[in-house]
Amino acid sequence: MPLVGIKFTWFRLNGMAISILDRALVSQEWLDLWPESKQYIQMRQVLDHSAIIVKSSKVDWFPKSFRSINSWLMDRGFTGLVKSKWNAYKMGGEGLVRCKEKF
Repeated sequence: MPLVGIKFTWFRLNGMAISILDRALVSQEWLDLWPESKQYIQMRQVLDHSAIIVKSSKVDWFPKSFRSINSWLMDRGFTGLVKSKWNAYKMGGEGLVRCKEKF
């Protein structure tokens, strides 16, 4: 798959060496389904490697942001309904795990 974005995926911390070490791995079946897929190399943030995101011009696998209808928020019973449903769903685990699973 073609690389898009910055040209290198690894940087020595002192800046004296750079390389294309990382790539996304896909099968031939993947390429047959999404031949227009590309590897988007992101700017390095904390580590010495850059993140790679695989995208297709026909399909976007990123999570969609939450949306609601504003009129729901104006209904007097909406907040109570959401709280009661949220609290009724019981599960074990640590806080963030529970939150993720509830969503």
